[in-house]
Amino acid sequence: MNEFLNISDQNLLVVRICLATLMLGIASYSDLKNRHVNDILWIIFGGLAVVLVLFEIDDMSKIANIGIGVGIIASVSIVLWRFGIFGGADAFALIVVSGIAPFATLSGNLISPFTTMINGVFLSMIMLLLNVSKNSYSLISKKAIFDGFSESRKRKIIAFIIGRWEKNPKYGFSMQENHGNSKKFVFELHHAENSDFCTSPNSWIMP
Repeated sequence: MNEFLNISDQNLLVVRICLATLMLGIASYSDLKNRHVNDILWIIFGGLAVVLVLFEIDDMSKIANIGIGVGIIASVSIVLWRFGIFGGADAFALIVVSGIAPFATLSGNLISPFTTMINGVFLSMIMLLLNVSKNSYSLISKKAIFDGFSESRKRKIIAFIIGRWEKNPKYGFSMQENHGNSKKFVFELHHAENSDFCTSPNSWIMP
């Protein structure tokens, strides 16, 4: 079909990358604004992903690779979503991206959707650096971020890395609980779909 419409593979790749970037941009804006992404977004771009596959009709090996990649991503994403590791929007975003831009890469080599997801996991580690930076700034600013905690130095270091102290928490899950007159850190995963965000002032939270 590419030859029929005189569209080169390079131009098609640019279209794929632009559509994926547009979709993720809209989703990110909506997520930051109200922590919700309308499912219509995934339906629209999922449909576009199907249309793009038609342009690969002359190369069945590519279609097979796209199908396998989407299948892997869909299976893994849905399982992680149901277990609450991340939200539904994250799962749908990965699935649709794996269909829209399955071979997008800056290195010139083909890259599978599964590799894209693994890269995303590594990139999410940046959050740990942001936590350390935010907590360090709070300490420098003379904030009593460990006030009331009866914890060992080891657990305080863990909290310092995986969570952050917020004066006015927003979009994070509580990482502490009261034990009589003292506080304790709670290092456990919260179900992304069922758990409420922490709203108590001067609290430790995690994404």
